[in-house]
Amino acid sequence: MRRAIFLGSTALFTAAIGLASPAMAADAPAASEEETSSGDIIVTARKRDERLIDVPISVQAFSEIEIRKSGIDDLQTLKDRAGFQVPPQVSNGTAGRFFGNLIFRGLQANSFGDPRDSSGALFVDGVYVSGGIQSVGTADVARIEVLKGPQNAYFGRSTFGGAVNFITSNPSKDFGVQANMRLTGRGTFDGDLSVEGTVIPEVLTARITAAGRNKVAQYRAADGGKLGAEESLSFTATLYFTPTDNFWIRLRGTYQEDNDSAPSFAFISANAQAQGCIGQTVPGFRQLTGGPVTLAREYFCKTGVPDLKDVLGFVTPLTTAGATTLVGSNVISSNTVLPSYILDVMRTGLLTSGTPALFFAGLPELTHAGLRRDSVRLSGQSGYTFDSGATLSFNAGYNKQDSIAFNDIDKTNVLRGFAGIVGYRSKDLTLDARFTTDPSKSLRLLVGASYFKGTLQISQADTSAFTAPNTVVQGLITNERASVPAVYASVDFDLLPNLTLTAEGRYQEDKVTNFNASGTRFSQKFADFLPRGIISFKPTKNMNIYASYSRGVQPARLLGGFIGLAALPFATQATAYVQSIFPGIGPFTQIPKLDAYELGIKQSLMDNRLTYTIAVYQNDWSNALVTSAIFNPVSCFPVGAAAIANTAACPLGAGGTSNALPNDARVRGVELAVDAQVSDFFSVAATVDYKNAKWKNYANSGFNGFVGLVTPDVYRGDGNKLGRVPAWSGTLSPTFKGRISDAWGYYVRGDAIYTGKAFDSDINIFKTDAYIRVNLRVGVERDNFTIEAFAMNLLNDKTFDAVANTVELAGNFTQRAAAVIPAQKREFGLRARIKL
Repeated sequence: MRRAIFLGSTALFTAAIGLASPAMAADAPAASEEETSSGDIIVTARKRDERLIDVPISVQAFSEIEIRKSGIDDLQTLKDRAGFQVPPQVSNGTAGRFFGNLIFRGLQANSFGDPRDSSGALFVDGVYVSGGIQSVGTADVARIEVLKGPQNAYFGRSTFGGAVNFITSNPSKDFGVQANMRLTGRGTFDGDLSVEGTVIPEVLTARITAAGRNKVAQYRAADGGKLGAEESLSFTATLYFTPTDNFWIRLRGTYQEDNDSAPSFAFISANAQAQGCIGQTVPGFRQLTGGPVTLAREYFCKTGVPDLKDVLGFVTPLTTAGATTLVGSNVISSNTVLPSYILDVMRTGLLTSGTPALFFAGLPELTHAGLRRDSVRLSGQSGYTFDSGATLSFNAGYNKQDSIAFNDIDKTNVLRGFAGIVGYRSKDLTLDARFTTDPSKSLRLLVGASYFKGTLQISQADTSAFTAPNTVVQGLITNERASVPAVYASVDFDLLPNLTLTAEGRYQEDKVTNFNASGTRFSQKFADFLPRGIISFKPTKNMNIYASYSRGVQPARLLGGFIGLAALPFATQATAYVQSIFPGIGPFTQIPKLDAYELGIKQSLMDNRLTYTIAVYQNDWSNALVTSAIFNPVSCFPVGAAAIANTAACPLGAGGTSNALPNDARVRGVELAVDAQVSDFFSVAATVDYKNAKWKNYANSGFNGFVGLVTPDVYRGDGNKLGRVPAWSGTLSPTFKGRISDAWGYYVRGDAIYTGKAFDSDINIFKTDAYIRVNLRVGVERDNFTIEAFAMNLLNDKTFDAVANTVELAGNFTQRAAAVIPAQKREFGLRARIKL
């Protein structure tokens, strides 16, 4: 019903646009900073200046005016308007702003959850941001470009689904001070202050920006701890140097600190729901026997997860050991109290045994549940324009990040449960140089070379209910180095004045080196050619019909399960057996690949007062990684056998070996975006996004206990929908504006954001609820001043932001549960902007 209402409203507004078109005023809207004098929006999606209408790929561009008017201050507030996902880690992993993944067009990250698993990446001025992407703000951002489909040809690894590029503004020649402030009724305060101007007349300008965020917690844990509070403080300096009319240099540096509480996160046990799920047939089949699959554990198979009111408002006694009886609810709450032995590890970097925890030395100090992060981001760009119209450009960037988080793994309020301290350290260097010929010629060439070098270290120290009390031991680690030299090129040829063929490609050698906990080195080089071919037809100057094919890749991962075979008593036989199942398997996974096909149309009408974009696409995703296991042959599992002996015939032993198994998926979709200036006083923007995301081949033994499969059988779900991917989503944003006087104007803007139903997991047992979130803004403004009253989540929708199937660790790893992220509550506030 909600979807019908939303789509009906969108259709009604679109029809109104069509009826009103003849009566639209002839005057075009005022040009923004990234518009030409004719009102054409200029973007750099293909590393050159182009009109948005001319770019033959799916691009959404947000001007500085749109960023401010719609309240876009980070990726979370951008994602709904731009049609991508920034999912929190909604399993037993670290949630909140610690890890951040960008998901484009339903290409959902796998269960690992660190940034390498993203189907997209964030860039600031074309420089890759390696971590902490959810806390990157927009204080000095002049334009945001959201690129959908594989962008590897220009942006490199980790962009096989898309990319977001924050493009910052150059400091003005005129001295100025700008301040933005936002205060809510709950006490959340955001603000930034910029000072800019000329340092050397006609040669050097500069800007300094300070930005702060203090988001108050909207929820509390059962022990009284804060959930969802966020603090950020950043300082940015920018220099813009123009020694000649055709040569420029820009330098930018940011230092940022993030300090968050434990995230808003609820853990709902299915064990006491009594929905009668056990024995119910679910989509999928047994890989070996081909028979139907039924649930062997209780779950939310009929009514879905309880509502938010069932999650909140309960009180339970805090205990130091064992399980607790929850009062008035089946919800398991998070623990935000840090025992002294966990604090000691974070403070000293030493495990309980006195052994140093790997990669913990030098991390920021954390004294509470949540995260601490220090980030440094440096970048420099330069460009030279030749008399011929050709350009030579350079870009360089450096990122350094040190983070630490306390992760309540079992999400219970038992102090001696399952907890983890996660350390994250990364450093990377990006270099890029390119040459572009005269863009006015019928044959246009771009050639470039890039180099990426990065280090990523993730370490987890665990406390477990299965070990000795008050003991913290070393957990999983990642110690990876990557170097990626690449060359890329693009050729555009106008066969006819309105018909263009484009060939783009990137050749890269991705050398990945990993070290395990004992320091053993594993290294492999992956060479890839990543093409994109486009044909573009322009029947008029302001209409573009295009078709494209492109390929994208993700980085490979170290296969810990395969490496672990070397430690088995019959290592040779175990390795040979696994290789017989997956020929060519080695220490690293196969590279996930994407073959993408897209057909699109863009048009701008009536002096740019009406624009629309339609894109139809198909993504074929191969080698998608799913953590699973490989077991001994069926002959090793006789009926009634008490145990499996580790022998040459059954070399894997009783437990099998964990690996990231490759699977294949197909995602088909349609995207529609409409922007219309219906009259001088009324404009509307709308988007509709439909995705049909299915597994073509899917096997995951991680579900075996849940669905009652006996080793070595494996659950298969070929044809199942991808979990946590809504089929329908969209936005509707009408704006009314007018004049109070010659100096003052007013505006009223609404944003309705629709998110459709999605399956909880790849088993497709139940769908989460669809929801509509409504935001409202009412403001008055003049040239240098704006004051606005706003309401976020005006209708106080309480549908969960995210729901995921997971394991209840407190139930000895056998019971199932749902990890949920509650919605942000309705919030009223004031925002002010002044520029002097």
